[in-house]
Amino acid sequence: MDIIIGFNIISIIFTVLIAIFYYSKAKVNNEENEIYKVLLIVNVFAIIFEFLCIILAGRQPEIGDKVQESLPVMIICKGYLLVVFIWMMLFIRYIYIISFDKTSKFALFCSKPIIRKAIQLIMIVGVILTTFLPIYFYNDGKLAYTWGPATNLAVMPIVFSLFFSLFAFFSNKRKDRVKKFAPMFLFAFEFGIIIFCRSFNPSIQLIATSLTVTTILMYFTIENPDLKMVNELYKNKNIMEQTYEDKSNFLFEITQTIKEPLLNITNICNEVQSSKKMVDYKEGLYKVKEYSKELDFVLNNILDTNNLNTNLIKFIENKYNVERLFDEIVSRVNSTIPKDVKFTSSITHNIPVLYGDSIKLKQVIMSLLQNSVKHTKKGFIDFEIDTIERYDAIRLIVTIRDSSEGMSIDKINEVLTMTGDLDVHDVEALEQSHINMKLCQKIIKLLGGNMLIKSTEGQGSEILLVVDQKVADIKKNEVDTYESYTSFTKNVMVINQDKKYETLMKNKFRDNNINASFLLNGNDLLDKIKSGRRYDYIIVGDEMKGINGISLLQELNKIKDFKIPVIIIIDEQKEKIAKHFLEEGFANYILTSNFDEDLDAIINKY
Repeated sequence: MDIIIGFNIISIIFTVLIAIFYYSKAKVNNEENEIYKVLLIVNVFAIIFEFLCIILAGRQPEIGDKVQESLPVMIICKGYLLVVFIWMMLFIRYIYIISFDKTSKFALFCSKPIIRKAIQLIMIVGVILTTFLPIYFYNDGKLAYTWGPATNLAVMPIVFSLFFSLFAFFSNKRKDRVKKFAPMFLFAFEFGIIIFCRSFNPSIQLIATSLTVTTILMYFTIENPDLKMVNELYKNKNIMEQTYEDKSNFLFEITQTIKEPLLNITNICNEVQSSKKMVDYKEGLYKVKEYSKELDFVLNNILDTNNLNTNLIKFIENKYNVERLFDEIVSRVNSTIPKDVKFTSSITHNIPVLYGDSIKLKQVIMSLLQNSVKHTKKGFIDFEIDTIERYDAIRLIVTIRDSSEGMSIDKINEVLTMTGDLDVHDVEALEQSHINMKLCQKIIKLLGGNMLIKSTEGQGSEILLVVDQKVADIKKNEVDTYESYTSFTKNVMVINQDKKYETLMKNKFRDNNINASFLLNGNDLLDKIKSGRRYDYIIVGDEMKGINGISLLQELNKIKDFKIPVIIIIDEQKEKIAKHFLEEGFANYILTSNFDEDLDAIINKY
């Protein structure tokens, strides 16, 4: 008896230690871990009840086959049997979870309502019978133990678990799960030892000890990885995906930028070809020359990375954070935007710290944006920063679009021809917070960059700034502290080429702890879904270049097992036929005239 009590003491010590280690660490939120949490607690009670049973059974007088009438002793013994019964039922559930996928035939059979109710009924009946069936004590001065119908019933789940373990092991087709069966094999071995020992000495009680050893081994086989590392990997995965999406969006926009002047050149050539007037030839030739400049700028100053070399960059030993610069500019511009103008902004994720003249760069960008604000009475102003990286250099591509009054070609040429060093008047002008476009062009050239202006009078303007910068060498003690990882409640994908609502959606999703990705090209979404990516819901724009909303939904529905809700953004012209989109298969829609409220409703519903 003293040896058994010693086993109980050791078991409780090890169980408490395992519980401390287990509950002190972050865990994967799955059913396997949920069961193990309960198993640990039940195991502690099993050890305590077994310890009390051993002490009390040894003090009972010899009473033959009579039922023990001592109520405290009866409660403790029945409590012990119930705890063992509950532990075994949980262990059987654990075997089921690790052995069968939810899509397996056996799992589908067990998930049927009638089968689930039958299992629940068996458990309830088992608890009731264990509680009310009689239990007997034996004590002849040398041997002391309990026996009877209640004791025999408590052994039945143990026997069932052994057979079920064999069935699960041979039914399991996944080799990576074989190691998870180690606790089952160990428990079967322990139970064999217990039966062998009790055949010589029925008073030997080692059930709780065997449960403890099995529980301890389960700690090393359950799905409980280092979540700190998992979180870092998840964070890096998100960073890589964001970077990919940023580059995909950037290439999509650049492609559209190239297509436009090429199409215009083709149209001009067709017009000139059908005309016999010299005036048309000269005017067409002039326009072709302007469009050629646009193409030359995009191809040579943006896409050609051969000249993106640190040896060619004008080095300024001043470190700055582009994202902080961007946030500061956006904050200041937001305070000056008229009511009838929609201001949107976006920046590529994860731009490293750079060397460069951030003060002059900020002054140029702010001045160009304020010029847009000044000449845009209604409509939009769009501000973007994209990047192209090559080794230890980065090309910053700043785009400012607006629906302003526009500029004449002569005015544009006058601005873009301004080069050379700064004169006295330029230096004095730099002391002002805002500078004119001519001086902006001079400064960008002195920084080693280039500027392109595309504008149509009465329709708006687009300004491109391209500046190459060197990546700063960041020491470990200079790196900003990582934000603590927060698991997102949902994952959402947005496919939309109208950027008017992008900032609003980003803010809404961030406030609701939703991980949202933004793409411009619907084909990128198709690739993601085909590769196995899953989202809680997808939001798509209606009218998009390349593939529209309805066509995109049709392509998505062709993908096997695609069941993700797709919500479409409908502009004011199509609001009257909104229900038509539901008939096409969309789960819901967002009206642009009620965008804020409709987006809130979507977030709350899905």
